[in-house]
Amino acid sequence: TLSLHDALPISKIGNEQSGGMGFPNFDCEISSIFNTLNIPFNNVNKEILKTHIELLMDWINDSHERAGEVSYYVTLNLGLCYDEVGRFVTKSVVGHFKNSDIIRPNIIFKIKSGVNYLETDPNYDLYQLSLSSSAKKMIPTYILFDSKVNSSYDPKKVAIMGCRTKVVDDLYGEQRSVGRVNIDYITINLPRLAL
Repeated sequence: TLSLHDALPISKIGNEQSGGMGFPNFDCEISSIFNTLNIPFNNVNKEILKTHIELLMDWINDSHERAGEVSYYVTLNLGLCYDEVGRFVTKSVVGHFKNSDIIRPNIIFKIKSGVNYLETDPNYDLYQLSLSSSAKKMIPTYILFDSKVNSSYDPKKVAIMGCRTKVVDDLYGEQRSVGRVNIDYITINLPRLAL
């Protein structure tokens, strides 16, 4: 099983702030790690990756180590990566969510023509899998990058935290979510300040 120590970054952030945390491109980020480290994507490593994705998801769902004895609220954004590793990650995440009793983490499926929306798109099968999961458990939820309100954004630079928070607009910088946080809530951790 995954321990609190194994998931230290999530537990540390979760105990320092109010609200949740989001991974903007979970499938692309895992794929990037594999490619950067030159990890061969063979059957053994597929099984190891699938097992660890499931352990992470189960830990997020079951953990109650956050201050106040509540679960961490984590959102995984995915759907855009169409290389072998990224597709495998998306299939593993959505498949495990759909076929288990877990209700967390939250999952956002990013929809974009040319990637997953049309029958001829490389990730169309993953979009169909996500729809079957949503029909069963109401998750994933979706962000439509072909819609009028989102079509001007780069889908890999925009993400959702939670089920609906989209931090994008910036008066003085690039229109993006990646590398930013929700600015609606200001968290002051008084015990941390005292320490």
